[in-house]
Amino acid sequence: MNKDTYYLNEAQARVILIDPKIFVIIAGRRLGKSSEIIAHPLSNRVFDMPGSSWLLLGRTYKQILERTLPATKTGWAKRGYYEDTHYVIGKKPPKNWPRPKIEPSDWGHTIAWITGTVMPIGSQDREGLVNSLTCHGLAADEAKLLNQKRFQEDALPVVSAPISQFPDSPHNRSIMLCSSMPSLPEGQWLLDYAKLMDKEQIDIILALAVKIELEKEKFHACENRQVKANLAVKIRRMQEQLRLLRMNSVYYGEASTLANLPILGWDYIEQQQAILGDKFKQEILNLRPRTDSAFYAKMTDRHWISMADYSAIDTLGFSGSKDFTCLCDRYDRDAPLLIGMDFGANINCMVTAQRSREVNMIRFLAEHWLKDPYIQDDVVEKWCRYYEPHKCKEVTFYFDNTGNNRTGNTRITRADQVTKILERHGWKVTQGTKGGANVLHDHKHRLINSALDEKTPSLPALRFNEANLECTRESMMYARAIEGSNNVIKKDKSSERKSIPQEYATHLSDALDTILIGELSRDYDSKKELYEIFAFLNS
Repeated sequence: MNKDTYYLNEAQARVILIDPKIFVIIAGRRLGKSSEIIAHPLSNRVFDMPGSSWLLLGRTYKQILERTLPATKTGWAKRGYYEDTHYVIGKKPPKNWPRPKIEPSDWGHTIAWITGTVMPIGSQDREGLVNSLTCHGLAADEAKLLNQKRFQEDALPVVSAPISQFPDSPHNRSIMLCSSMPSLPEGQWLLDYAKLMDKEQIDIILALAVKIELEKEKFHACENRQVKANLAVKIRRMQEQLRLLRMNSVYYGEASTLANLPILGWDYIEQQQAILGDKFKQEILNLRPRTDSAFYAKMTDRHWISMADYSAIDTLGFSGSKDFTCLCDRYDRDAPLLIGMDFGANINCMVTAQRSREVNMIRFLAEHWLKDPYIQDDVVEKWCRYYEPHKCKEVTFYFDNTGNNRTGNTRITRADQVTKILERHGWKVTQGTKGGANVLHDHKHRLINSALDEKTPSLPALRFNEANLECTRESMMYARAIEGSNNVIKKDKSSERKSIPQEYATHLSDALDTILIGELSRDYDSKKELYEIFAFLNS
């Protein structure tokens, strides 16, 4: 371990000192959840449980590749542990390293350590990586994204390695979960871990752990051999008491980003307050989210599915930037695509979807967006690069009335400019938006939620690719339904006028809406028939 000292904030220090069997930490952004609260205990288990097995779990495999694993590796490096020196990823370890007690069947998705400890990498969108495992514990960052039912039915049974392999360890069959504040009610299961914590037990563990560290300081400073020997005996006795106290311990903790203020500084907090707007309370202060009416009220976890083609993603490896294209997605490359676009000065965004040829369903595949100083042409070019391998070069293009406007420096409309770029890349484009007034928010709200509810057979079912639509999901989750004039429901679009990250504002969900409304308009011969559907849903 790296002997140099480094800073730990209070939230990190508490978890590391308590070091319980089970912990759930709900904390604001930039608190060091992966780099410290996950990385530190995992590296401890490498050496105090040599040869053990620890599942590194995520909702999607792409999430682990892009965020969790890089941050965790950074935390290990701070402690002096480096890839290809102390551990290897995605390959068999050197023959002279100790073997794990439970050898993985798939070294290609495993972190192997110099002590024989292994960390299989698994996710809820790749069942085959988790189902066959037997581990001594698991760790998951961004746990609010996990599907609770599948976590309980698929992941928890994995933590079933024989107790006899580490009978004296308080961390045998350990669970480590970190997350930012989840939305309710989906994330309530994480908050419920607080009910399992014995606060008195945790307080005693923390006090004893601190006492041991103080005695260790005395030991290292002491020059008297007899006194030093007595201190060593005292420390060993207290460590045994601590080991017994940690058996079956559960710690639940919450912390705001302010806990990391000495590192981040007030400038960062003030900047985030200006940027995040309403999300500041949840993302930074770690306060429970509001539960007022959601615009997409019927959206649930079942609508979000995996469409990733991991045979393609695996070829990209674990290191470096990931050059993802549509080849990394499971969808029909021989069928036409649908795109919806939302135009703006601060952000231009596109959502891609596809009608199923087998069932009445629209699958939303991916999002693409770029912010100022990039312009709409840039995001269209980005989309074309992503879908260059797509075989059927036919696309239906939906947009709201802003697409019919000219930009001021061109004689053609925004939509025509997009069409021109797509056609230059070999796409046959059908503009699905025919002009006229935009569909009222009230009608849109009822129609979309009826489709999400799946109780109206004439409406298509909706499914979303969870790995490629992360910002769209945030956009939908934070879109609120407010009451306008004449008691008519409207989508609250104030997020577009605030200094929050515009990829989380309602732009992306608006782009998605244009596809759904546009496709339904095509399903019926006239707007009159579509409005009859609205009337039926409102009755």
